[in-house]
Amino acid sequence: MQALESGCKPCTNLRIYLFSTYRPVQTPGGPYHVAGRGAGFSRFLSPAVGGGESRTADGPCPATTQIGKGLMSTDTQKNFEMESVLRSLINTLQDSQKGFADIGEHLKDETLKRYFLAESLKRANFRGELENELHRHGIADVNETGTTTGKLYRVWGDLKAKLGGGDHTLLETAEQAEDTAKDAYADALRQELPLPLHQLLSEQQAHVLTSHDYVRDHRDALATAK
Repeated sequence: MQALESGCKPCTNLRIYLFSTYRPVQTPGGPYHVAGRGAGFSRFLSPAVGGGESRTADGPCPATTQIGKGLMSTDTQKNFEMESVLRSLINTLQDSQKGFADIGEHLKDETLKRYFLAESLKRANFRGELENELHRHGIADVNETGTTTGKLYRVWGDLKAKLGGGDHTLLETAEQAEDTAKDAYADALRQELPLPLHQLLSEQQAHVLTSHDYVRDHRDALATAK
């Protein structure tokens, strides 16, 4: 009695291949019986009929193996790109959070001071939302420290305050930092991201653009008033 195998039958889901297998299997001290029950999923095969793989007479179904590897590689790459985008934005938001707080403490105008301190809290909230996205995708360790550019802006702002540059020069520094945040969001949204994440970043970007314009307009107003 010989094994009769019909090979792999592709279904509409490219990840799943069906089998039709009839193979004689002899149990210890017993007669032959037929392993397999016709078409079914490969994970239901007994070890004697393929150990959990869709198989042809010569071994694992090559189409299934190659498609599975390709899909896994694509998913891994997309997850890596998403993690890279989020970590970059988290660094930028950490810069913004610290920058608004530092400059806000030096501003003399009380309205601007309140705005800057509130904006610092807003950036911290944005950062938390993105960290939650990483956690949701199984990335537990989110320990970012900001960027070198952000640290330079904060040092520059402190120096201007100590030299008595006034609110106008501090707003210049803040506006330059906001340009960096604008570019970071624009770069992130050019990437291929899951729709819910893209929507979240779009909402955050809209706020960052509004904040940038607020800082720029007040900087220009102070320059005109001189």
